[in-house]
Amino acid sequence: MSAVQQCDLFQVQALLRDRADPNGPAAQPLLLQAASAAKAANGGGSSGGPLNLVALLLGFAADPGVVFERTSSRLAPTPEAMLLCKIFQSKAASTDEERAVLSSLEPGSLAQARRFLKLAGPFALGGASPASCLQAK
Repeated sequence: MSAVQQCDLFQVQALLRDRADPNGPAAQPLLLQAASAAKAANGGGSSGGPLNLVALLLGFAADPGVVFERTSSRLAPTPEAMLLCKIFQSKAASTDEERAVLSSLEPGSLAQARRFLKLAGPFALGGASPASCLQAK
């Protein structure tokens, strides 16, 4: 899927909503491509785009285990991408570091992650609940 290689979140989301396979071909899993793209961005640092792409694929049920099973020096994901895969594999975000990675996602990717992980809302990541915001006014 060239949309993954180009880190086109809009196109990837549209394809996933049209029932594209979030895992992609077995020879080159899309999640592994996205996780390693985060490493390539900014000279090896992290970038919001690829990490959001990882979250989007995971939110549409891509297998997080592929990142742990098939990581090589050529396709080495960032620590943030690995942590995101760990969150989706365990279906929980219990540490501050895990919640920080989820909180760093763009709203669309975060919404898809929350839906898949069955988190109640942004307040599940440390924000205020809508009811408490209304009471404060």
